[in-house]
Amino acid sequence: SVAWQKPADPKASDYLAGCEADHGRIRIQMEAFADESKRYQPQELLEAINNIDLLLDKQMNLASLYANVHPNEAVRLSAEECEQKFVELISEIS
Repeated sequence: SVAWQKPADPKASDYLAGCEADHGRIRIQMEAFADESKRYQPQELLEAINNIDLLLDKQMNLASLYANVHPNEAVRLSAEECEQKFVELISEIS
């Protein structure tokens, strides 16, 4: 995967940092799922999957909105990058 951009624009940088942080949270949880020594209780597993789903929905919806209508071009470009990174992540999860 290509490294995340570091926009010069402060609003774009803040937005993309939040996107990258949520992306990282999902990756950490996916790595935890891959650890076969970890045994999840049903409720714990459902909560972890739900948390991933919430982060995916939040970032994909926000990225789509910002990419299409945000008045700041740098934020629009950052949103496009965020959306692409999350599409790649969703493909890996599937």
